[in-house]
Amino acid sequence: PARRDLAVDLDDAYFQDGFARIAARSGGDDAQVLEAGQLGSAVQRLAAYADRDSAGVWVAGVRAGEARTLRFPAQGLRVQIPRDAVTADAVVYVRGADSFGRSLEGMTRLTRPVRLGPVGWVLHAPLEVHLDMEHPGRGEAVYRYDDYRRSWSYLASDMDSAGWTAKSDRPGVFAVFRDTAAPRLGRPSLAHVRSWATGAVWREIHIPIDDAGSGFDEARTRVRVGGARHIFRWDFVGKKLIVPLRDDSIIGQQSVRVVAFDRSGNRSTRDAVVDTGSR
Repeated sequence: PARRDLAVDLDDAYFQDGFARIAARSGGDDAQVLEAGQLGSAVQRLAAYADRDSAGVWVAGVRAGEARTLRFPAQGLRVQIPRDAVTADAVVYVRGADSFGRSLEGMTRLTRPVRLGPVGWVLHAPLEVHLDMEHPGRGEAVYRYDDYRRSWSYLASDMDSAGWTAKSDRPGVFAVFRDTAAPRLGRPSLAHVRSWATGAVWREIHIPIDDAGSGFDEARTRVRVGGARHIFRWDFVGKKLIVPLRDDSIIGQQSVRVVAFDRSGNRSTRDAVVDTGSR
């Protein structure tokens, strides 16, 4: 069974037969593999090397086909692992993480980041992550840090009296942020687009938009041209809204109004006049 004098080296964590193995040492040079069966039903606290994360690490075993709810009070974290998440016995670990990653404009971090690993693990069913927080409020959500993109990403979250809950299809670093920044809207402009297939040319209105926090909410956003609501397409690569002008009656100076939302409910508005030319 796991003992208090065991130390773990998480850099030596690897995957075999679809589940995680973590190297454990007991003071000497000899290493043994830490497996789910050794951990029993409890969450074990072990020692680990300290880098940008805390030296204390909590380790738990997850049996194949068995749902588990893991509680880590020291980190303010509860993890619910569904029955279908793993197809073989696995080991997970949790440790506190220091603040890292690029800062997000208009974002305030409300909880200390906590690392749930192995980070590279992909689950067969999403796990549920609950972060404890006093007085949760509007504009807040759980975010997950992407170690490859070096950025935080928004997770759809549910609030209760004790904090925030979100689902994720993989482990990672999690924290609660408050987003107070509305989407940034640029000046609408006219563009002429040519079809590569037919050579036909049509007009579009392009509206720059960006949101570095919770992300643009396409479903709630509205665009009006000449007072009439228009459909649009979101170019998430070019970070702009594209409004096709297929109606030949839309010519000359036209009023353009954009009401944009992000996924935290922040709202921004832009009014402009665009010369749409002639048909």
